[in-house]
Amino acid sequence: MTVPWYEKQLRILHASLGFARNELPTVDLVAFARDVKAQNYNAQHVEYSVSWDGENRIFLFQTDQARAVPRDVLKEYLPEAHKLGIKVFIYVNVHWANKSFIEERPEWVQRKVDGEPLTGMYGGKGTAPCVNTSYLPWIAGLIEEMGSKYPIDGIFLDGPCFYVGTCYCPDCQRLFRERYGVDIREVTTEQHPHWPDFVQFRYDSITHFNAVCREALHKHVPGAPLYMNANGLHSGRWNGRSNRTLIPSQDILGAEGGFIFYGKPMDVPLWKVSGTAKYLEAQARGKPTVIFTAVGHKPWEYPLTAPEIKLNTAATFAAGANPWLGGYQKDLHDPSLIAVADELGFFARHEEALSGTASLAETALLWSEDTADYYGAHMPEIDFIVDRPQAKQEFDYQSSFSGGYEALLRTNTPFAVVDNVGVEAEGALRGMRTLLLTDAACMSAATAAAIREWVRAGGTLVATANSSLYDERGRQRDDFLLADVFGASYVGPRGLSGWDQIQLSAAARARHGLAREDIPSPTYQLRVRALPGAEVAARYYEPTESRYSGKPDVSADPAMLYQRYGQGQCLYIAGSAARHYWTYRIDEWHKLLTFGALESPLLQVLAPSPAVEAILRQRKGGSDWVVHLLNYTGGMERPIKRIVELGDVAIRLRQAKDPARAEALRAGVPLRWRREGDYVVLTLPKLTHHEAIHIVWA
Repeated sequence: MTVPWYEKQLRILHASLGFARNELPTVDLVAFARDVKAQNYNAQHVEYSVSWDGENRIFLFQTDQARAVPRDVLKEYLPEAHKLGIKVFIYVNVHWANKSFIEERPEWVQRKVDGEPLTGMYGGKGTAPCVNTSYLPWIAGLIEEMGSKYPIDGIFLDGPCFYVGTCYCPDCQRLFRERYGVDIREVTTEQHPHWPDFVQFRYDSITHFNAVCREALHKHVPGAPLYMNANGLHSGRWNGRSNRTLIPSQDILGAEGGFIFYGKPMDVPLWKVSGTAKYLEAQARGKPTVIFTAVGHKPWEYPLTAPEIKLNTAATFAAGANPWLGGYQKDLHDPSLIAVADELGFFARHEEALSGTASLAETALLWSEDTADYYGAHMPEIDFIVDRPQAKQEFDYQSSFSGGYEALLRTNTPFAVVDNVGVEAEGALRGMRTLLLTDAACMSAATAAAIREWVRAGGTLVATANSSLYDERGRQRDDFLLADVFGASYVGPRGLSGWDQIQLSAAARARHGLAREDIPSPTYQLRVRALPGAEVAARYYEPTESRYSGKPDVSADPAMLYQRYGQGQCLYIAGSAARHYWTYRIDEWHKLLTFGALESPLLQVLAPSPAVEAILRQRKGGSDWVVHLLNYTGGMERPIKRIVELGDVAIRLRQAKDPARAEALRAGVPLRWRREGDYVVLTLPKLTHHEAIHIVWA
C-alpha cells in the first residue's frame, strides 16, 4: 500500500515574499526554490495573496475575483518547486480581512452582539470574516479555481476562527435559532444555559467550513491534503476550534506550539513545543501532526536565537510531529535560519530511524478539554486573540496542567499527554502505569469509569483539587465522580491560602521519601471527608493570620489521602497542588505529584541537569527503540542564547534483551552499555541541545 506523501516526514517552510507589492517583482523565484531545497525543506506554504493589513483581494494567481494581481507567483513558482521535489501547500488566509471588507462586503464580517463589526486585528484596523456567511462559498470557489488551473499539492487554511465577543451576525443568528430555538444574541456569558450550545455551535461551524473547502479542493485535486491552524494546548472555545471535532475534516493536525515570547520570555514553558506535539498526537487519530514555529521573536519578526529555534525543531521531531518554520524569504540566510537548515538536515538523514514511531510512555498526564472550556483556564497569548480572557486563581486549569507537565518533565522519564476522548474510547490508558489528573474538574461518566477500572487493574492515580467534581459541561456535582477511588468525599471549598501549611503523616513521609513534616499548603484548599479505608496522609493547619504569625493548631481537615483500590492505588490532594508547583516549585510537591512515575520506569535519564526531557518511542511495526533527549539547560534566561552541554549522561532502560546496537545518531558514535539487573544502562559522553539514540535489540 502506497503511503501518501504527506504521511511521510515533512519539513515545511513558510517564507513570506514581502510586506509590500512593490517588493514582489524583485524576488527571484527560481533562486527562492533552490534556497528552500538547499535548506533541507521538502514542503512549503506559498501564499495565494498579499495579505498584509488583512486580506484585500490582491492575489498572486490569475482570477477574476482579484482587485489586483501584481504577479502570478503560482504559475512561476510551482514548476520550479516541483522540479526540486518540493511539495507546495497553498496558504489561504481566512482569519484576517482588510478594513475595506467592512464597507465592501459587510455581510461577511464577524459581528459583536451590538451588531458592530469586529476590529483591532493584530493591533490594526482589520477585521475577520465569519465562516457561516456567503464568504464560505467564495473561498471554496477560489480553492476550486486554483485546483483547476495550477498543479497545487494541498491547501493550508490560516484560521479559520471566531474571536472573543463574536459572532452575532445575521447568518449566525439564523443558524443558531434553527438548531437551538434561541436567539444567539442572548447567549453572551458562561452563565447562560445555552452557553455549551454556543461553544459547540462555533466548533461545528469551523468544522463545516473545513469540510466544504476540502470538498472544493478534491474536485480537481483528489486526495490532496487540507489542514488548518488548529487548536494548541489551551482552551479552544475562545476561537471556536476543537481538534477532536475538526480532525475528520482535515488530513493533518497542526497548531502553533512554537509561536513564543509574545510577552515575558521567562513565562513561556521550556516544553511548549513538545507538550503541544504530545497533545496533538493524542487527538489526531493516527493522522500526521505539525508544529508551527515562528522564527520571529514575538511580538516582532526579529529572529529568535539559534538555540531556541534548534530546540523547537528537535522537540517537534522528538515528540512525533513534523516542523513548520515561518519567516520571510528575505531572511532565509539569517544565522538563525541557517541553524534550522542544519537541524532539518540531521532529521532528513535519519528519517528511516526516526520517523513513523509511537510513544512508549508508561506515565500519562490528562488534558481535559472540557475543563479548559467550561471550568476555567487563562488564555495564553496567541495570534488569534484580540481581547485575552483570564481565569480566577482558584479555577486556572491552564496553570494546573502546566505544573503537572513541569513536574513530570523533571523526573527525566517519558510521559504522554492523553485526553478524555482517548481515555474513554480509544484505550489511551492501555499500557500506562501512572496517571496524573491536575484539577481535571470536568469529567464524563465514561471517562471516570475508564479511569476507575484502570486503577482497579493496577494503575497508580494522582489527582488534585476538584478533579471529577463537575460534569463535562461544567455543572457541579454533589460529590467527586471518583470519590470511591480518591477515598475522599467533597464537602466544600476551604478557601484561599497565602501562607498556610500542611502537616504530613509519618507514613506519607516514608512512602514519598520526604524529610520535612510541614510543607507549604496549596493556594486553593478544599474541605473533604475521608472515606472508610482511606489513610489521611496529611492535614491542613488552621488558617495562619499573617506571614509572621505563630504556628496555628493542626485542623481535622484532610489535605491528602492515600488508599489502595483493587490492585492499584490513589493519592488524592485536596487542593491546587499542581498550580502551586507551577508557581513556587516546592520540591516536596514535585515528589508528591510524580508519585509512581519513578517506580521501575521504562526509561530514566540521570543527567547533571534536571532540565532534560526524555522521550521514548518505538518504530511502528518494529522493535527498534529511539530515545530522544532534549536539553533545555541554558543560562537561566529566555531566549536561550547558549545551551550548556552535559557530560556522562546515563540512560537506564528496563529491558530483558541486550542491545545488538545502540548509536547516538547526532554524535555519530556507538554507545557502550552494561547491565544492572533488569536495566540496560547506556552512557552518553556528551549531550548538546538534543540527541537521538537508536537502539536495536538482540
